[in-house]
Amino acid sequence: GKLARDLAKFLISLHSFPTAEAKGLGLHEDNLAQSANKFYRRAQLSWGKLVEDYPKLVDRETGRRQEKWLEEIHTMDLKLINRPVRLCVIHGDLGPPHILLHPKTKKLTGIIDFGDLIISDPTQDFQFIKLLSVDLYQKVRAAYRPVPDENFDERLDLLLEHRKIINLVHAIERRENEKEDVLVYRDVRKF
Repeated sequence: GKLARDLAKFLISLHSFPTAEAKGLGLHEDNLAQSANKFYRRAQLSWGKLVEDYPKLVDRETGRRQEKWLEEIHTMDLKLINRPVRLCVIHGDLGPPHILLHPKTKKLTGIIDFGDLIISDPTQDFQFIKLLSVDLYQKVRAAYRPVPDENFDERLDLLLEHRKIINLVHAIERRENEKEDVLVYRDVRKF
């Protein structure tokens, strides 16, 4: 209901901010191909570190599946990047910690943390909404204007696959103790 309409209204306002004006204010435009290649290299390095640190945990078959999955994601990234995408100003980190709701009414009271503002693909602002609730996402999407381009859903689904990789990469990069090693193990077994 109202939360979906309010989130859509916020996104419409943000995504319609003139990109030329945003660039004049110092916002950078995301180079989607460069970002995709950087993401792929980081995931490969983290996966290689995991295989090196946990040879008993990551058997050859798991290793091959993961490498193949990373390659497939990267190939899909590069194909989608070559299709038309309307870049716009995005929040860049529109997750639950940055969406403020009134504790009793659950009405939207604010959006915070604009430190990741960038000119990029608007699907990035929808990913956490869809992860939080498919129903909420569908309602936000129905109220969102302009209607997203024909590749929007495909890019969003791919971005959600990225989220799985990002979670694994963060677990690998940040593990500092045995408790975190268990989390890495759990994430690896998902593949």
